[in-house]
Amino acid sequence: MVFLHGSGHNDMNQTLPDGKGATFVPLAQAASREGYATLRFNKRGVTDIGPVESTDPAQLNPENPYDRIQRDAAAAVRFAAGSARVDPARIVLLGHSEGTNVAANLAADPGGFGIPAPAGVVAMGVVGRDIRTLLTL
Repeated sequence: MVFLHGSGHNDMNQTLPDGKGATFVPLAQAASREGYATLRFNKRGVTDIGPVESTDPAQLNPENPYDRIQRDAAAAVRFAAGSARVDPARIVLLGHSEGTNVAANLAADPGGFGIPAPAGVVAMGVVGRDIRTLLTL
């Protein structure tokens, strides 16, 4: 199960702004208890747990940020698929908020992103508008 973050510079646990919780930790623990391997990763621009942001503007504000987010997520899926302990045909994408759009885009065009077709998609806090409208709002 590959976890895909909501918007912002989120660490691998999607730590809450007050630092008193992390939305992905209990989900990863529950998935693990059910026998799923989980992969969480720091989003581009995050260098540590917390999150601690990079000072590199190229990492914090890349060109075409949404495209970069999708390509980074696809790289995480390819990494998972390459593990000897993971069956690539059974990878599930779990997206939260903005991650629901990322998961849907990856699932809609796995070949275009160079990933195996996901076995499933879990969407939490689904984003109901296109990303451009959401950014404007």
